[in-house]
Amino acid sequence: AYDIQVAKAPSAPFDVTSDLGEKIQFSFTDANGNAVKTAKAKTAGAEAAFDSYDNTNKVNGSLKSDYVAIVSQPSASKLENKDFKLDFKSGNEYKAVLAVNGKELVEGTYTIKVVLDNGKYETVTFEVKEFGTPVALNLKYNADAVELDSYVEIDTLEWVDANGVTKDALGKVDLAATGYAVEAFATDDSSVVN
Repeated sequence: AYDIQVAKAPSAPFDVTSDLGEKIQFSFTDANGNAVKTAKAKTAGAEAAFDSYDNTNKVNGSLKSDYVAIVSQPSASKLENKDFKLDFKSGNEYKAVLAVNGKELVEGTYTIKVVLDNGKYETVTFEVKEFGTPVALNLKYNADAVELDSYVEIDTLEWVDANGVTKDALGKVDLAATGYAVEAFATDDSSVVN
């Protein structure tokens, strides 16, 4: 991994009770601009960022915990650099997700910097707020169009309150889909509607 890019970041505030899940994603490229698989990036180029819970060992003279670093956070937050790291995204071998070490986020705006072993970096800013009563449902897919005889996963399924704060709704709502091209529709991993 020679370079890093933000592949996905929330555009609206999300609920304070949510975890980061797969809300923030990164992708990697080599020196020629070719996509690099996450497993390869973890062993060559982004090793410290994937191991940044470690605040005792160093890479290139800096603690591994400084490779996923807090640039700014709310004053009430007690998070430290060692509480963040990169992790694998399930189902996509070219994306990594920002993970937090089981600690809770507090209301406010966070800016996190993810640094590769070569010093190249990317920053991401996100906001966390208290979620109110839902007034809308956002549904987004990874693709705008789907080829016949293919499969597409839901990328985002979230409630939205009157202030624009989002909360994950995946697996918490039932949906239906109809149409001539829809062979089957799954509301979660265990139920398929034909």
